[in-house]
Amino acid sequence: MSGAREPDVDWALLIDVRERRKRSALEAMLADRRVDDERRSAVLQAQAQREQRVDAKRAHWTDTRQHAGANGCSVAQWRDASAWSGALDAQIAQHDDALRAAQAAAGESQRVLDASRRRLHEAAGSVEKASEMQRRQSAERQRRGEARADADAEAVAASAWAARRAS
Repeated sequence: MSGAREPDVDWALLIDVRERRKRSALEAMLADRRVDDERRSAVLQAQAQREQRVDAKRAHWTDTRQHAGANGCSVAQWRDASAWSGALDAQIAQHDDALRAAQAAAGESQRVLDASRRRLHEAAGSVEKASEMQRRQSAERQRRGEARADADAEAVAASAWAARRAS
């Protein structure tokens, strides 16, 4: 055996610190997941609102054509129908912008959530690594203790043998 000593590591403290980091990473990941869920919900809501406007425009023209087919339409009625259709187009464009913004926010929150998940995974791995190092050091200490006990037993047996032989 060489005279080199292993550094004394307070494994319980190290594991406790790493467990706290893991808990903190978990809490951050859960908060990021809530934000991501909210933003994905906002995307769904924006899509639904846009679809409502598209459906309203479709229904407007269906009604206009049915009315024109049944009763005929004046130029003024076609102009009014076209103006209303333009207003619906403007609303659809606004909803398109809102949808793009919601999708961008959801994409960013997904990236943040993915990073949080990686940090949590790393923190969990750090706890496991410290626990494994503690187990290895404990096993090595036990092995050295058993080797010393065996060496001491051999020395005692050799001394006893030598004492019997000398007498």
